[in-house]
Amino acid sequence: MNRVLISIAICLVVQLPATGTSYAADLSLGIDGGISTVVGRSYGDYFDAGYSIGGSLFYPVHPNIALGGSFRYHSWKANSRPYQWTCADGSASVLEIMPAVRFQTSCEKLEPAVLFMQLGAGYASLDSDAVSWMIPDLPEDPVGPEEPVIGSQGNTVLSIGAGISVDTGFGFEIEFLPVFDYMFTEDAALMYISAHIGLSIKI
Repeated sequence: MNRVLISIAICLVVQLPATGTSYAADLSLGIDGGISTVVGRSYGDYFDAGYSIGGSLFYPVHPNIALGGSFRYHSWKANSRPYQWTCADGSASVLEIMPAVRFQTSCEKLEPAVLFMQLGAGYASLDSDAVSWMIPDLPEDPVGPEEPVIGSQGNTVLSIGAGISVDTGFGFEIEFLPVFDYMFTEDAALMYISAHIGLSIKI
């Protein structure tokens, strides 16, 4: 993912000054879905990969800049496989409302594709009933008490992503967008990566 972000950033920097000032100021509406996975040492091993669905709205204020945002729902099941003498059960989900800005440009070699980088900051509601417990050393030993993996709460979330949008010529565009989200919690930060494929139309 780092290589994708770096490649798109280089293309944006090189192409940005050369882009013309004429552009179509059309509102873009999109829907998307994909896979989502929790990462990081704090929570990454407690959850299996899940799914993500959402939508977006962006309006260009400059040939290379669009303002808008997205809403997205992520869901993960707890990983039932033992990890460091613990087991887990339950699930967790996050609902995001994310104002965002897109920096976008086209590269001649990739036309009719448009590359973009997306930055956002917003609010996320975390709902989790996932619990973990210690595995006893011996079968006759009692099972350890259940403890929440992560508490349910609402928090600030930061997001960075980079993707590509391709005009199909049939009135809609296909988008591919990998995103990294960093959610602040009372304990360790909840970090998750998602990859989305979506459709967008201009109105």
